[in-house]
Amino acid sequence: MKVVVLGGSKGLGQLLSAYFKLKNSDVKEFSKNSSFDEVIAVAKTCDVFVCNAYADGTQINYIETLKDYNIKIIVSGSIAADSPDPNMPVYSLDKKNLRERVIELSQSRNTCKASILLLTLTGTAVNEYQTIHNTLDYWMENDTINEIRFTI
Repeated sequence: MKVVVLGGSKGLGQLLSAYFKLKNSDVKEFSKNSSFDEVIAVAKTCDVFVCNAYADGTQINYIETLKDYNIKIIVSGSIAADSPDPNMPVYSLDKKNLRERVIELSQSRNTCKASILLLTLTGTAVNEYQTIHNTLDYWMENDTINEIRFTI
């Protein structure tokens, strides 16, 4: 399986990269500073695209560009979408807009070819790597689920 991870060097991205490597996947990692066009060129031909890197709202641009490809997309969301952080209002709004768009796309399978999963996480959820691994195992086989919320 060919996997592209945007933002795979630390935290959740590193965990997701490791998960797919354990599954003997061919994993290509990009940083949030990578060229949008370069990432898209590789992601269009992958089986799974992990959209983890937050870079001033660009996550939604990746989703919009890749929604018409027959791939699985895992999107890193945040509880800030529902409980805005007063210290990070732009981040909170970006995550809210991302959540709304991902849910909208995942419910319109006739206009969206990609299977999209929104992982809504707390800041400490990444410490529960086995729970996240088990969740991904399930979703990879049952991709009609569009959001999984971690409160851990």
